[in-house]
Amino acid sequence: MYSVIIVEDDPMVAAINRQYVEMEPAFSVKKEFRTAKEALAWLELREREPVDLIILDYYMPLMTGKEFIDRLHSMGLAPAVIMVTAASDVAIVRELLSRGVFDYLVKPFECARFRQALARFAATRTYLKGDSRLEQSEIDRLLSHSGAEAPARLEKGWGRRPLP
Repeated sequence: MYSVIIVEDDPMVAAINRQYVEMEPAFSVKKEFRTAKEALAWLELREREPVDLIILDYYMPLMTGKEFIDRLHSMGLAPAVIMVTAASDVAIVRELLSRGVFDYLVKPFECARFRQALARFAATRTYLKGDSRLEQSEIDRLLSHSGAEAPARLEKGWGRRPLP
């Protein structure tokens, strides 16, 4: 069972996020927070029971999602983060992706897209559980948001061909 917290200042959006998470039997919402500061204080006390996934808004009172992630990392915590936000500016998306955000959903979004993010998270965790090696096709699937099959293998020397 994957433990989840939701950090969202809008109660209606938080309730929708909770409903979507709880539709998936492998996930359990441990707590909801209206501010990032409350979530950080709670996480600091939960060292023995770590959180697997955070559903995070960007625009919140007192602290942005980016600042929240930076504080998480400074605490030595690195749970997966799925952004569920209205923030779609390229600079913000770039900053969050560079901080390791696992997935990014722009409000409003479809339930199917939210469920896809959760399924991708669970699949990634399954792949990364073991300590064996991964094939390139498995790594390609891990890095793909679409869940599509890995692209066909390139023929030898393809990367050295001149561009048309």
